Amino acid sequence: MAVIKVTGSAECALPVDTATVHLTVKRVRKTANEASKDVKEGVEKLGKRLAANSFTQTSLKTTSFSVAPEYEFADGKRVLLGYACRCRMKCEFAYTPEAVINAVSAMTEGDGEEEFGLSFGVKDEKEVRRALLAEACKDAKSKAEAVASALGKRLGGCVKTEECDPSGGAYAARCLSANAVGAEDARICISVFTEWETL
Repeated sequence: MAVIKVTGSAECALPVDTATVHLTVKRVRKTANEASKDVKEGVEKLGKRLAANSFTQTSLKTTSFSVAPEYEFADGKRVLLGYACRCRMKCEFAYTPEAVINAVSAMTEGDGEEEFGLSFGVKDEKEVRRALLAEACKDAKSKAEAVASALGKRLGGCVKTEECDPSGGAYAARCLSANAVGAEDARICISVFTEWETL
């Protein structure tokens, strides 16, 4: 059975409406207990700073927690420095430039030991992706019909369809560039690989 293989795609750019702060509270101490205790203290301080900058402490969510030995290499040997405790968290909120500035202020006040980054996206992405998926399938069929016509064939049914991401990663609302004051539109891309019978 002869088949035509084509890829269809669709994309759109939407105004960013969600911002997420991704941060890590890390402490290295002589014992695991000391490291864990100091991380807990750091998280509590961070929660208070967020509350002082118009956020609720409950908006801060823990995504992972770990304790592991911390080493460094000296004279070709691995030397134990102590134990590193890491608490990774995120704080998601409705995007406004003012809210982003408040979040950055909360992260950088005090001792400033925390590592953090910002990402931006679209909250109601599922509905957008569903519509884009339909557009991508239409695009694939249109391309397949053009190829079949050029070959003097008629297009039959679709025998295979797979979602794929042209960038090679997971689907996401991608912010192309952003800074602490404003963010560009989030671009959502959907791509489908299809195979069609020819008649």
